[in-house]
Amino acid sequence: MAIYQGGHAKDFAHREYKGCYSLAYEIPLVDLWPHSIAAGDAMDYLKETTTTQGIKEGYRTLGPAYAINASSGLGSVGNVPLVLPAVLGGHLVGQFEAASYKEKVPPETLEAEKPRAATQ
Repeated sequence: MAIYQGGHAKDFAHREYKGCYSLAYEIPLVDLWPHSIAAGDAMDYLKETTTTQGIKEGYRTLGPAYAINASSGLGSVGNVPLVLPAVLGGHLVGQFEAASYKEKVPPETLEAEKPRAATQ
């Protein structure tokens, strides 16, 4: 979650019109854009710096977090907050992404698996 929040900070720091951009966080559906940028940055960071297990954990954590943030401004239908079905969907998507992520192969393994040129 700290990496995800860091993605928000990175995104916000690069904006020229920070006041206008911060208003976008308050508009339902438009706020999906900054949340998707932060989640993408967080996953890119994890893919560069951690193991396959860490990447899978990132998917399982960021799926529900993204869903909560994306649905929090939508309110409720009747007495049921829309956050609850969104969190369930976020958990399902996060679990699916984690399960379908392919193993991260270390560069040393790739070098060892290269076919050696036949000597003549």
